[in-house]
Amino acid sequence: MFKKLRQKIESKRGSKSLFWKILVLLKDFLWNILYFFDKKFIRYSNFSHFNILLSNSKAIYFFIPKVACSSLKNVCISLLNREKEFSIYKKNGNGIHRFDLPSISKRKISEYQDYFKFAFVRNPWDRLVSFYEDKVNKKIQNLFNNKYREIFSSEMSFSDFVKAVASINDLVANRHFKSQYLFLTDKKQNLIVDFIGRFENLEKDFDFVLNKLNIKKNIELPHFNKTKHKHYSEYYTEETRKLVEKRYRKDIKMFGYKFEKKNV
Repeated sequence: MFKKLRQKIESKRGSKSLFWKILVLLKDFLWNILYFFDKKFIRYSNFSHFNILLSNSKAIYFFIPKVACSSLKNVCISLLNREKEFSIYKKNGNGIHRFDLPSISKRKISEYQDYFKFAFVRNPWDRLVSFYEDKVNKKIQNLFNNKYREIFSSEMSFSDFVKAVASINDLVANRHFKSQYLFLTDKKQNLIVDFIGRFENLEKDFDFVLNKLNIKKNIELPHFNKTKHKHYSEYYTEETRKLVEKRYRKDIKMFGYKFEKKNV
């Protein structure tokens, strides 16, 4: 009942009615209060995210949306020797993200102490541009459920998009713009992966993972869903740059990122 009420209120975001404006503000206020007093809930909720189990390589890939995860999932399919099965799956019009891969939640990670755990992260400012171009600007209408339908639209400007993302805390954020550190830490926010590669250094770091796993198979990293856009710095104003800096401050600090302008 509460969930339906929350969705009903969220669907009225942007309404000119004073009644709904007040209810939306009240809902946002209550969510922020919950976020302030129960941040542990965020960390617990992220334990439902499933990571890819590569048993034959004794490894676990902690995937993060919008960080080359389509390409890296394709590599996982190859490591699991399931290329033929996936090829048939694709012919039926299905995508890689719906392909059934062996998975494990963070709740059970402690049972795999001898497995090599790896992940890749991305500059938060760049990741948000990629998300905007791939999911919002391309007018993909079915990405969000009712919770976000009145917040995001295919016609919105990048500045409005950033402001919308900045207003949504990680408690209720879609995984495509959830803070990256939450995918890679335990309940005390300690890192639980052995290696964190960078999207900006993808090829080299990917080779390191293959060498670490002693992979003899000739595997190349494919480039799926690569968005073509300007350098991310060209999208931002001073205001939106600071909004992202505040929204993803933990990612920026933990992974050592900074806002960089395009080299001329």
